[in-house]
Amino acid sequence: MDKSELAPGGGCNQDVQCIANAKCSTTEHKCRCNENYFDNDLTESGVGGVCILKKGVGDTCTALGTTTECSDSDAMCTTETGGGTKCRCTANYYDSDLDSNNVGGTCTLKKELGVECTDSVQCLDLYSQCGTWSAKAVCYCKSGFYDNNNNNIGGTCYALNELKVWNPTLTSRSETYLEIEWTAPTASGAVEEFRYQVGSGSVMSVNKESTANITGLTPGSMFTIKIISVDTNSGPTTQTTYVEISIATVPAVPGPLDLAKSDLTASDGQITIRWKSTGTVMYYTVTISELVTNPTTVYVPYQVIGGNVAKNGYRYTLTVKAHSNSLESAEYTEVFRTVITKPNPPTLPLTCLDDDRKSLSIYVRWLAPTYPNGDILYYLVDTTGPTTVPQFNTSTNVLDQKVEPLQEAMQYCFRVKTVNDGPDNIRTSDSSYQQQCCYTRAGLATVMLRTTSRSIQISWSKPNNTKGDLTGYRLRVRSSDVCVVEVILKCSTGCVPMVITHNCATDKRLIQVDRNSTELMSFMSYVIDQLLPYTDYEVWINAINAAGDGDRNETSVQTDSDVPQKPLSVVASVVSSSEITVMWNQRAPRPGVTTYYVESYEVVLNSDPKFVKFLNLSGFSTQTTTFSGLEAYWNYTFSVVAATDKGNSNQSEKSVTVTTLQDAPGKVTNFEIMIPTNTLTTMQVSWAIPLLRDRHGIIKEYRISHNISGTTTLETITAELEIFQKLYYITPDRHYKVELYAVNTINQIGQKEQMIFHAIPNNETQMSDNAYSIGTVVGTAIGCVLFTILVMGIVVYLSLKRRQITTIKKSGPRQVHNEAEHGDQYEDLGMDNISSYQELGAKATQNVYDQIGRVQTVDKHYENMLT
Repeated sequence: MDKSELAPGGGCNQDVQCIANAKCSTTEHKCRCNENYFDNDLTESGVGGVCILKKGVGDTCTALGTTTECSDSDAMCTTETGGGTKCRCTANYYDSDLDSNNVGGTCTLKKELGVECTDSVQCLDLYSQCGTWSAKAVCYCKSGFYDNNNNNIGGTCYALNELKVWNPTLTSRSETYLEIEWTAPTASGAVEEFRYQVGSGSVMSVNKESTANITGLTPGSMFTIKIISVDTNSGPTTQTTYVEISIATVPAVPGPLDLAKSDLTASDGQITIRWKSTGTVMYYTVTISELVTNPTTVYVPYQVIGGNVAKNGYRYTLTVKAHSNSLESAEYTEVFRTVITKPNPPTLPLTCLDDDRKSLSIYVRWLAPTYPNGDILYYLVDTTGPTTVPQFNTSTNVLDQKVEPLQEAMQYCFRVKTVNDGPDNIRTSDSSYQQQCCYTRAGLATVMLRTTSRSIQISWSKPNNTKGDLTGYRLRVRSSDVCVVEVILKCSTGCVPMVITHNCATDKRLIQVDRNSTELMSFMSYVIDQLLPYTDYEVWINAINAAGDGDRNETSVQTDSDVPQKPLSVVASVVSSSEITVMWNQRAPRPGVTTYYVESYEVVLNSDPKFVKFLNLSGFSTQTTTFSGLEAYWNYTFSVVAATDKGNSNQSEKSVTVTTLQDAPGKVTNFEIMIPTNTLTTMQVSWAIPLLRDRHGIIKEYRISHNISGTTTLETITAELEIFQKLYYITPDRHYKVELYAVNTINQIGQKEQMIFHAIPNNETQMSDNAYSIGTVVGTAIGCVLFTILVMGIVVYLSLKRRQITTIKKSGPRQVHNEAEHGDQYEDLGMDNISSYQELGAKATQNVYDQIGRVQTVDKHYENMLT
C-alpha cells in the first residue's frame, strides 16, 4: 500500500504504514502525528494532511483559537495586536523568555500576589505588577487596587474605591463639635485604619473605629469632612480612598448684651440694643417685650427701635436666636434697662372722695405718671393748711396717703411729686399740675373701744357741734371692706320721729335699738357681739340729725384670741417602716396664734396605748405633720391638742391604730453553739426568735450558713417556732463557722450573727482506754473493805462529774471564738448534718437526742399586735 494513502487519519496496523512523523495509534488503529507534530489539515476525522513540526511560543500559526499548532500545551493560536496570528501563552501563563518578539520559550504559570518575580508579565492578577516591596521583588496590586488578602501570598486585586465607607451619618452636634458614624466597607479587613479630615485641616486617625468625634469647630459653620479608608498592605506605598460629607455646627447662642456699644437713651425717640456674637451667623430673630412682640429678622447683631415707643428707665426683655445653615441656636434672654431720667409728676384729682375725708385726716389719692422714667420709689405729698407736717413721704410706690393729724372742719390743699431711682439731681419730679383741696369733717368728740374674743364694746360722746337735735347714731363693723353688722340707735322718745334705714346689705346682721333724746345727748356705750376671735375689724360710727348722717369716725381694732376648739378627725397614714403622716381638722374660726401638740402612742399587743413622743407645730392652717424615727412594724395611734395664749383645747380622740411597714429583722436571740453531754461528735446550734421590738415584721424563715460539709452550705428553716435547735455530726478538734439570720415575709434579710466554734478533742473529756494498773487493783480492794466510804465517794464523784459536763456545755471562752482569731482558715469536713426536725435514726446513742422539742410561737410573730 502506498504510504501517501495512509496519511494521518487513515486506518493502519503498524507504524510503517504511516507517513513520516506519524505512527499508528494502537487504540484507534489510525495514523496520528507524533507528539511534537500536528496534522496540517487540522482535523481529527479527516484523512490526509502532512505531519508538521509544532510551532514554538511566538511563532506564526493559522488555527486561531486552538492549541493544535502550538508546541507548548499552555499556548494557543492568538490574534496579534498588529495583525496576524501567533502561538501565545494562555491567560494564566507567561512566556519564559519575557520577549514577545522572540520565538521559543516556555509557558510558565503566572505568580500569585506576594510571590517573588522579575517582570510584571509574570504576575497572575490582571491588576498586579512586579516591583520591589520590603527589599524583594514580588507581585503586588497596581495603584488604585487593593489586595483582599493584605500582604499574604495569594489574594485578588480589587478596585480601591471598594474600600470607601458607606452611609456616613451625623449622630450628634453642638456649637463646636460634630459626631459622625459610618458603615465599614464589606472588605473592611483590607482597611488598616480610618481617618478623617475637616476641610484642608490635619488628617486624624480613629484606628478601626467607625465613629469620629470632631471638636474645636467654629459655631454655625458648614464643614466638608473626608472619611478616609487607608490601605497599607497592598503594595509598597500607602493608598487611600474617601467619601465626603458636608455638615454644619449649631450656631452659637448670642449674647451677652453689649451695653457699652448700645444706645439706650429713649429721649431722642429711638434706642439701639447690641449683643455679642460668636462664629458664623446668617441672621438673627429678635423679640423685645412690649416693643417687638413678633420675631423680627435682622442680619446684624443689633436692633434699632424707633418711633418714640421706648420709655426711659424702663426694663425690657430681649430674646434673640442665631440662625445659620438652616440651624438655629438656643434662645438668649436678657433684661436691659433704658437710661433713667427725671420723672413726670402724678395726676391728682381736683377734689377728694367723700369717704376719704375724716375729722382729723384726709386720704389723698392720685394716678401714677405715664412716664415715670425709672422705678418709682415713693411720692412726696405737699400739704398747705393748719398742720404740723407740711410734707409726707409715702415710703413706697403706693397711690394714696393718709394725711394726719389735721384739724376738724378745716380746708387743706395738696400737691404730689414723683421720686424715682435715678441720680439725686434728677430723681424728683415737679409738683403735680393740679392742686387738690378739701375740708376735714366735724367728727365725734371721743370714741373708745374695748374687745373680747367675740365682741367689741364701743363707747363715745356726742359731737362738739351737733348742728341741731340728734335723732340717732349709726354703728358699723366691717371686715376686709365688707359690712359684718350694722346697729342703728334711733331716737324714740323726746324727739321728732324719723325713719333711719340701714346702709349695709340686707343679708348682713342689721339691728335697730330705741333710745330717748336724753340718752343720745349723753356719753353712750354699745356692745356688738357674735364676732370672730383674733380678727381685724373697722368700726365706723356717726351721728344722725334731721339733715342726715354726719361725718363718721373710723377706728381699726382686733378682737382678742380665744381657747381653740377640740381638733377633729385625726387620721394616721403609714409612709414607710419608720414614718407616719398625721392629719386632722381644726374647725374655724382661727382662735389666734395657734400651736398644735401632736402626740404619738405605741400599742403593744393588747395593752393600753403608751406615750412615745410629740411634735409641736405653729400655724392654724398647718394641720398635718409626719413622725419619723418610728419602730418598724409597730402599732401607733395619735392625738392632737391645739393651743393659743388663752389656753389649750381638749385632747382630740385618738386616731385608728396603724402599723408601720416591715423592715429588715434584728438579731436572733440566745444564739449558742455547744456539744451535748458526752457526745463529742455532735454539735448543737440553738437560737430564739428576735426580741419583739427587733422583729420589724413577720419572720418567715431563718437561714444558716456553715462549712460542716467541707464547703459553705446555706440552709433555710421555716419560722414555725420561737426556739430552735439544729444538730450536726462533726469531727472533734476542728473549727466550724456558723452564720445565722432571720428573713421576713417580704424577703428582707435580717442582721447577721456569726460564731466560730472549736470542737473539743477526744482526749480532753473521754476516759482512758488503758488497762488498770496494780495500784488501781490494790486501791479497789481496799475500797471494797471501806464499802460505806466508797459509796459516799461515788456519790460525790458523780456530782462533780455532772458539774464538769455542764461546764463543758456552757464553755464559751473554750469553744466559741471570735472570727478574727482564726480568719477564714477552716478545714473541709465531709459530714452529714442532723436536722432538728429528724431523729438520729439507728445510732447507738439515739436515746440521747430524741426528736428535738419545739416551742410554738406565743404571739404568732406579732400577729396579735395587729388585732
